[in-house]
Formats: sequence, structure tokens, C-alpha cells
Amino acid sequence: MVPLNQQDKLVSEFKGRDFEIDSTHIFNSIRGDGKEGCGDTRESLLILTSSSKSLNEIISALHELAPTMPCT
Repeated sequence: MVPLNQQDKLVSEFKGRDFEIDSTHIFNSIRGDGKEGCGDTRESLLILTSSSKSLNEIISALHELAPTMPCT
């Protein structure tokens, strides 16, 4: 889940790591009113796919991206 106002930036980061976005689902934030440092009252669940990576490569890429994710 990512704040909706940061979705485009984060989608770009995932695509830069050879992930594809299968779908997105937008919903009201479960984190509150957006004042908790996440910056939005709506969130997006990103469903990722990757057919060109092994499971170990996927885990490694997600591990590298984790520190850049908002609200973690």
C-alpha cells in the first residue's frame, strides 16, 4: 500500500527494477487522516508482477526498495 499522491513516483521505481503493475486498488487510508507523515487520505494497493526474475531476485529487489517506501 502506498499513499495515492506518491503512486506515480513509486510505480516508476518498481518499473525501473523490472516489475510490472498488474493492477491497482484505491481505497480510503487505514492510516488515518494523512497527517501521520504519509501525506494522503487515500492509498493505493499495487499488485506487482515480474516474469523475468527468479524468486530470489524479486526478494532482493524488494529488499533494496523497502527503505524508499513511504510510511513503512
